[in-house]
Amino acid sequence: MGEVYRARDTRLGREVAIKALPSAFTTDPERVARFEREARLLASLNHSNIAAIHGLEEVGGERYLVLEYVEGETLAQRLQRGPLPLDEALEICRQIAAGVEAAHESGVVHRDLKPGNVMLSSAGGVKVLDFGLAKSGGAAGASSSDLALSASPTMTHAATSAGMILGTAAYMSPEQARGRAVDRRTDIWSFGCVLYECLCGHAVFEGETISDLVARILEREPLWSAIPAHTPERVRELLRRCLTKDARERLRDIGEARVELARAIHEPPASPAATAVASAPRASGSRRALVAALVVAVLAIAAASVAFVRLASVSTPPGSTRVSILTPPGVTLTEEVPEIVLSPDGRTIMFVGSDTLGVSRLWLRPLSSTVARALPGTEAAKLPFWSPDGREIAFFRDGMLHRMQLDGGNAQPLCPATSGRGGAWSRRGVIVFAPAAGGPLLQVPASGGETRPVTTLDTTRAEGSHRFPCFLPDGTHFLYVALPGRNELFDTRVGSLDDPRPGPVVVTAISAASFADPGWLIYNREGAVVAQRFDPRTRKAAGPLTTIQELVDVRGNYSGSPMVTSSRTGTLLQREPAIVQTRLDRVDRGGRVLSSFPLPDGRFATPQIGPDGRHVVLGYAKTGTFFGAIWMADLERRTATRFTFDGIFDLNPVWSPDGRWVIYGSDRSGGRQIHRKRADGSGGEDAVGHVPNLFNDPNTVAPDGSVVVYRSLSGETNEDLWLLPLTPPHTPRPLIQTRYNELDAGISPDGRWIAYRSDESGRFELYLQPFPTLDRKIRVTRDGTTPDANSGFSATRWRADGRELFFMGGDGATVMSVPVELGVEPKLGEPRPLFRLPRGTTGVDVSRDGQTFILTVGIDAMGRGVLHLAMNWERETRSR
Repeated sequence: MGEVYRARDTRLGREVAIKALPSAFTTDPERVARFEREARLLASLNHSNIAAIHGLEEVGGERYLVLEYVEGETLAQRLQRGPLPLDEALEICRQIAAGVEAAHESGVVHRDLKPGNVMLSSAGGVKVLDFGLAKSGGAAGASSSDLALSASPTMTHAATSAGMILGTAAYMSPEQARGRAVDRRTDIWSFGCVLYECLCGHAVFEGETISDLVARILEREPLWSAIPAHTPERVRELLRRCLTKDARERLRDIGEARVELARAIHEPPASPAATAVASAPRASGSRRALVAALVVAVLAIAAASVAFVRLASVSTPPGSTRVSILTPPGVTLTEEVPEIVLSPDGRTIMFVGSDTLGVSRLWLRPLSSTVARALPGTEAAKLPFWSPDGREIAFFRDGMLHRMQLDGGNAQPLCPATSGRGGAWSRRGVIVFAPAAGGPLLQVPASGGETRPVTTLDTTRAEGSHRFPCFLPDGTHFLYVALPGRNELFDTRVGSLDDPRPGPVVVTAISAASFADPGWLIYNREGAVVAQRFDPRTRKAAGPLTTIQELVDVRGNYSGSPMVTSSRTGTLLQREPAIVQTRLDRVDRGGRVLSSFPLPDGRFATPQIGPDGRHVVLGYAKTGTFFGAIWMADLERRTATRFTFDGIFDLNPVWSPDGRWVIYGSDRSGGRQIHRKRADGSGGEDAVGHVPNLFNDPNTVAPDGSVVVYRSLSGETNEDLWLLPLTPPHTPRPLIQTRYNELDAGISPDGRWIAYRSDESGRFELYLQPFPTLDRKIRVTRDGTTPDANSGFSATRWRADGRELFFMGGDGATVMSVPVELGVEPKLGEPRPLFRLPRGTTGVDVSRDGQTFILTVGIDAMGRGVLHLAMNWERETRSR
């Protein structure tokens, strides 16, 4: 297909690979067309496991692809040294599957997947190479050459040319070898061949000639007994499904292979008995019944020991145990770590989960059972916590703190809590909770009643928020986390029901510190989950830090949230970090998908369409972290590239009206300041003046480009709307500042009105005021808007002609619209639903004409449904 050279891009100062057509083929129209097709296909793909294309150049009539240079060796070179260790084989193939899945999601079939086209980088990454034989699956307007390439594995390019196998024979699917039309299932076969070779050290099928090889592919079964005995059964079954000769019976989606491999990587090694059963040849009749009976016996013994989904037989000191638990099929966990909590006696897990319809509610999973049950009447509940006796629960919903008995009865509202940030229930009959993103903690009788502050913000440390309380055994003192953090670190303080003054700081860490009986603090230190001795009587931490094996640094979207939940028995629980991929959907007003393409690995959110209607800016977060960078997607090219680089937190981007600037919140200059960067990527990433308070996030820019309206969190007035001029001297000033929360502002296209959400009525509603005079207020909604500040639209959106407003409904999942006639006194129609967001949606924006919407939809690769228990883990500390 080509000759590849290592080269240096002198303009950008980077190593690249240059692929050129051999001189003999530069005049062959079919070769040239295939070469250009490879360039177009690569340009449509953007994934960390696919080698990227930098450009297509033509010099002197010859064409060159400028490609990403990957330092390392091919998988074929690595396999020359023998089979791979199991863990290495599974991880490499998981990454291969992720890359091929991204291609398939873009409608691209590789058709030449083999170890020689997989690069293992020196940094441990995997890159799929060489899409020279790829085709756009089912693309309209395919050329006759494309159709011929897809129809037959053998081609004669000219009368004097020898027949050529399209693809590499040892990895061709049966349908490809027969010359039939192929689709993505041919890549799944080839992937199975690669996985088999990684495990066994030799190809699935071998032959002295191509004819011999093709015959064996068509007629023989793989040598299943050659698979190493320690290979997990789920991997064996995956191989069988990939290497099924009948394409109709083969694995349908390589994404399933990626999920299975990811789970196999994280599950414990099989016991010798289970391995023997898994390795046994498939039997028939009475022999099959005997094998089945043996399997049942083994499972029964395991179930009698521990009634969990699977017991992790990891190498731990005597008495310590690790258990992994799967949540129910079809139930998706939230991203928030505090929404998975152990009961005080350590016997039941409560978690927030969404069903296949996207309905979120609370679930209970007793550890003595393999079945989880949904709790009626807890729809849309958030951040649940237990009563001290484990008979009741409390949670946040609809702008209120609720309480509910588990043996029956309805949820009872206790007090307002517009945007809760955690709570804890004392055995003294008092609940301490964070009612909003900012401000001190409050306390309320567990039976309901008046609230009063139970902590005081430390102004000497510029504190703006207290959250995620956790009671100590005496029921009087509690731990809580104070924000803002410094350099991504947060203070965990001690509070008291009897004294609201700021208590001592016991730990400063990336996460809140959790208390675990009989006397430990659990928190993050340099990427590891550590335990430190803590005396609940003196409320002081002391002694060395001990790493808790098998637990990992996992974080959600709530700043300062804890990483684990614990029980009085000392058992620790955490969710497995979700490996998330995101796709970008373009839908119509009914929610029907018009186009879609995958984004690189990670969580993308808060999309905003640029004035040109083509470019979209998005916030981005790596797996298990907060937002980390701004990216820009090109809807026409179906690509996405990183836009900002130097900050820890860059998020909530908005466009200037002329499309020349992207404005966003960033920590790069200390705190979360307002920054901007030219949309073409040139120039620096500069702060726009200096703004006070905490969590300063842009909402919108005035149509004349003069000011940006941003949301800011104050400890005294909660979330407010501020103005920041975009011309010197850049002096910020409050726009709407009350004791309530105001957020998600959008200025009308004529610049005369501002729409925003406020919870002054007790729940979030949409309001309209003249801008910037604010001399009167019009309430737009009566049935509420989303209670979640991070759901759906990052700001209220206007149609370009000002005749329609878009916002999120009260369920946090329905896109709503309200007709508007602007004037001296605006005329408002009735709000009406347009469509419900698909499950996993992380952000929405609407086109200028209001006819199409852009959605970022999270696709969980793994981890959302896997929980990890650590029991008697403290024995590890005594064994060292």
